Amino acid sequence: MEQEQYLTEYDAYVQPRELQMLKAMLPFVHTKSQMPLAIMIQAMEFRSTIKYFRDNENTLTAFSLNNDIDKRSAMLQTLKKFCTPKERETLDTILNIMCVMENFDKEDSLGRFIT
Repeated sequence: MEQEQYLTEYDAYVQPRELQMLKAMLPFVHTKSQMPLAIMIQAMEFRSTIKYFRDNENTLTAFSLNNDIDKRSAMLQTLKKFCTPKERETLDTILNIMCVMENFDKEDSLGRFIT
C-alpha cells in the first residue's frame, strides 16, 4: 500500500495545483520534451519561493511557541506525517521521553520551591 502523501504549508504555496497537474503530466510527455518541461516546472516553483518570502505575511516560523520544548514537540509532531510507521514509533518514544523529562523538571522545581 502506498504511503499517503502530505504537503507542507510551504509546498502547498510554492507547488500550487496547476504545477502538480504539470508534474502529473510529465510521464505522458514525449521523452525529448520531459527535461524542458521539468526545468520549467522547477523555475515556476523557484519564482513562487521568491514570492513567498518577499511577502512578509508568509514567513515560516514557530517562534510564536512559548518555549523550546513546545517547539521541539511541535516539530516532531509535524515530522511524523512524513515518516514510516517505524519512524513514527521512534518519534513517539522521543516525545514520551521529552514529556517525562519536562514533568520531572516541573516536579523538581516545585520541590525546591516548597522546601
